[in-house]
Amino acid sequence: MIAGWGVAQWPYLIVPDLTAAEAAAPKSSLGPIVIGLAVGAALDADPELATDDDRQSIGAARTRLEEAMRGSDSQLIRDRIEEMDRASLPFAQRRMDRAIQGALVHHKVDEIEAELRTYRALYQPLDHAANLVELRSAALEAMRALAHFKPYLTGPVLKGIAGPHAAIELQLFPENSKDVELFLLEHSIGYSTHQSRRFAGDRAHPVSGLTFDWNGVQFKLSVFDPRDERLALKTSVAGRALERAGIREVAALLSGEHGAPQA
Repeated sequence: MIAGWGVAQWPYLIVPDLTAAEAAAPKSSLGPIVIGLAVGAALDADPELATDDDRQSIGAARTRLEEAMRGSDSQLIRDRIEEMDRASLPFAQRRMDRAIQGALVHHKVDEIEAELRTYRALYQPLDHAANLVELRSAALEAMRALAHFKPYLTGPVLKGIAGPHAAIELQLFPENSKDVELFLLEHSIGYSTHQSRRFAGDRAHPVSGLTFDWNGVQFKLSVFDPRDERLALKTSVAGRALERAGIREVAALLSGEHGAPQA
C-alpha cells in the first residue's frame, strides 16, 4: 500500500513542493560520504592488512574530511578527498596485492618463480646478483642481532627472486612476543604492527607482524608462538609450506655453500 502510494506520487515527496531529487543530498556531499563508508568497510573486512599507522592516518584524514563537509568550501572538500586517498593508499595496495596473490593460487607457484628467475638472469644478471648479496647480508646481520628470538629468513630474498626494493621477511619464535618489541624500542627502531595468521594443516595460527626500516632496508617480521617452530607453516589452508632458512643456512648461501632452505 505504501509502495503504491510512492509510485503514484513519484517524483514528488510533497506535492507539488518537493521532489525526490530536490530532497537528495548534493553530489558534493554524497561523494565524500561514499568514500568514507567504502574505506571504513574495507578496514572492517581486512583489519589484518592495516597497520597502526594506517588506522591513525586514515582516521585523521576522515575527521578532516567530515569537518570540511560541514562547510560549503567545495575546493576544501576536494582537497580533503585527495588527502583521504593518499592516507588509504598503502592499505589499498596491500589489499590489491593479496587479491593478485589469490588470483594466482590456481597457477603453479614453481612455474611463476621459475619464469621470474629466468627474467632476472637474462635481463638483470649482474644487478640482481649484487642485490641478492646485499639483501641477504642485511638479513644475516639482523638475524644475528635477533638470534635470541630464533629467526628464520623466508620469502623472495631467500628464494632468490627479490627485486631491489624488496622487504626482508623473517619469522621469529620468541618465548615472549613482547620481548621483540622491547628489543626494537631499546635500539630506537620505530615500527608498525598488524595481525595476520598462518596455517598448519587446516588449523590457523595467529601471527603478530612488525614492519620497520633498519639501516635503510625494510623488514617484515612474523612473530609466532615458540611451539609453532616445529610446524610446516603455510599462508593458506590450500597453500604449500613456506620455505625458511636459519642463520647457518643464510650464512652458507652467502659463502657459496649449499645451505638448503627448510620447510
